[in-house]
Amino acid sequence: MYDLTIRSIFRNSAAYLPQYFYQIEKFLKSFETTPDINFVFVEGDSTDNTYQLLKQWINYLETHYGLARISSALMVYNTDLPMEPGHINVAQKFKRIASVWNKNLETKSDSSKTILVEADLLWDAPSMYGMVENFNEEDTAMAPMLLTESGLSMLEFYDTHGFKRGNRNFDGRPPYWQQCPEDKPNDIWLRMDTVGGFVLCDKIAMDKVRWDPDTCVLDWNSETKVWMNRGSVVLHPRSGG
Repeated sequence: MYDLTIRSIFRNSAAYLPQYFYQIEKFLKSFETTPDINFVFVEGDSTDNTYQLLKQWINYLETHYGLARISSALMVYNTDLPMEPGHINVAQKFKRIASVWNKNLETKSDSSKTILVEADLLWDAPSMYGMVENFNEEDTAMAPMLLTESGLSMLEFYDTHGFKRGNRNFDGRPPYWQQCPEDKPNDIWLRMDTVGGFVLCDKIAMDKVRWDPDTCVLDWNSETKVWMNRGSVVLHPRSGG
């Protein structure tokens, strides 16, 4: 059994792959002993050299850390959905992203822990290492807050669509969430219905989750406990918003 599986999808990602590679390797170096890690990557619809760069980096990891520690699956999955230059069809975009993610999930893993991470996010490796190390069987799925810089040092909640509690969506500006009766003012963890961006989950939750093609939101099983850590932040680059 692998200690950890890391899953990501890619499309025309060559420009930000160096940052992605840097964060992953820094994350690996946070461990005193490199854990057994399984990477599951799906690249689809790219017109640049994303696939070649991913293949080179996987070869480097397997050589540097050893095949006993690193395993990988790199797949190409082209959706063939139309992509009109200069025009974004939101429904087609959601369907394309969700279908590639669901293709990723078809590759099963025996890992007790899985990270689902969007490839263009900016995250602090030591903080994410701490989240993985402190994860236990009662925390079935958890995610940091997903913010983006909006100028003047202001951080906006990037994905109020993907983070939800019942009928309550998060606000873009602080304090971000509407406090519910069950919340305590100093609670770091907020119980959620949906989260996204950078998500850590256990095997039971992983085996049941899927992306909704209409909303492009992770559709968790009703028994899954989903949490957001409002003491931890992942940044979405403004240029990608």
